[in-house]
Amino acid sequence: IPHGSEEMARYGTIIKDTANLQRGDLVFFIKSYQTSKVITHSGFYMGDGMFIHTSSKKGVEEINFFQSKYWSEKFIFGTRIF
Repeated sequence: IPHGSEEMARYGTIIKDTANLQRGDLVFFIKSYQTSKVITHSGFYMGDGMFIHTSSKKGVEEINFFQSKYWSEKFIFGTRIF
Protein backbone atom coordinates (compact mmCIF):
# COMPACT_ATOMS: atom_id res chain seq x y z
CA ILE A 1 0.00 0.00 0.00
CA PRO A 2 1.38 3.46 -0.82
CA HIS A 3 2.20 6.08 1.79
CA GLY A 4 -0.04 8.96 0.64
CA SER A 5 -3.75 9.06 1.52
CA GLU A 6 -4.90 9.85 -2.02
CA GLU A 7 -2.94 6.92 -3.46
CA MET A 8 -3.96 4.62 -0.59
CA ALA A 9 -7.66 5.27 -1.32
CA ARG A 10 -7.34 3.46 -4.66
CA TYR A 11 -7.02 0.06 -2.97
CA GLY A 12 -9.74 -2.14 -1.53
CA THR A 13 -13.53 -2.13 -1.60
CA ILE A 14 -15.18 1.26 -1.07
CA ILE A 15 -17.48 1.64 1.94
CA LYS A 16 -19.61 4.79 1.73
CA ASP A 17 -21.83 4.30 4.79
CA THR A 18 -20.12 4.64 8.18
CA ALA A 19 -22.57 2.05 9.56
CA ASN A 20 -20.82 -0.57 7.41
CA LEU A 21 -17.28 0.16 8.62
CA GLN A 22 -15.46 -2.64 10.41
CA ARG A 23 -12.41 -2.62 12.65
CA GLY A 24 -9.29 -2.38 10.47
CA ASP A 25 -10.92 -0.51 7.57
CA LEU A 26 -9.14 2.55 6.26
CA VAL A 27 -11.08 5.83 6.54
CA PHE A 28 -10.48 8.83 4.27
CA PHE A 29 -11.13 12.53 4.68
CA ILE A 30 -11.25 15.61 2.47
CA LYS A 31 -10.29 19.24 3.03
CA SER A 32 -8.24 18.71 6.20
CA TYR A 33 -5.76 21.24 4.83
CA GLN A 34 -5.38 23.52 1.79
CA THR A 35 -4.16 21.55 -1.25
CA SER A 36 -5.14 20.56 -4.77
CA LYS A 37 -5.55 16.93 -3.65
CA VAL A 38 -9.07 15.61 -3.10
CA ILE A 39 -8.28 13.18 -0.28
CA THR A 40 -6.11 14.83 2.33
CA HIS A 41 -6.07 12.52 5.35
CA SER A 42 -6.56 8.89 6.35
CA GLY A 43 -6.71 6.67 9.40
CA PHE A 44 -7.66 3.21 10.62
CA TYR A 45 -11.17 2.51 11.89
CA MET A 46 -11.02 0.96 15.36
CA GLY A 47 -14.74 0.20 15.82
CA ASP A 48 -17.48 1.95 17.81
CA GLY A 49 -16.99 5.19 15.85
CA MET A 50 -13.31 5.48 16.78
CA PHE A 51 -10.46 5.93 14.33
CA ILE A 52 -6.75 6.28 14.90
CA HIS A 53 -4.53 8.62 12.92
CA THR A 54 -1.38 10.67 13.22
CA SER A 55 -1.39 14.41 13.60
CA SER A 56 1.66 16.54 12.88
CA LYS A 57 0.85 18.61 15.98
CA LYS A 58 -0.44 15.95 18.41
CA GLY A 59 1.14 12.69 17.24
CA VAL A 60 -0.99 9.53 17.32
CA GLU A 61 -4.62 10.18 18.32
CA GLU A 62 -7.79 8.17 18.74
CA ILE A 63 -10.90 10.15 17.79
CA ASN A 64 -14.61 9.40 17.76
CA PHE A 65 -15.51 10.89 14.42
CA PHE A 66 -19.25 10.45 14.99
CA GLN A 67 -18.90 12.91 17.89
CA SER A 68 -16.38 15.16 16.16
CA LYS A 69 -18.07 17.68 13.87
CA TYR A 70 -14.71 18.43 12.24
CA TRP A 71 -13.97 14.83 11.20
CA SER A 72 -17.56 13.73 10.50
CA GLU A 73 -17.97 16.58 8.00
CA LYS A 74 -14.71 15.65 6.26
CA PHE A 75 -15.31 11.86 6.00
CA ILE A 76 -15.68 10.80 2.37
CA PHE A 77 -15.49 6.96 2.45
CA GLY A 78 -13.72 3.96 3.87
CA THR A 79 -12.04 1.03 2.17
CA ARG A 80 -11.60 -2.59 3.17
CA ILE A 81 -8.36 -4.13 2.00
CA PHE A 82 -8.79 -7.64 3.45
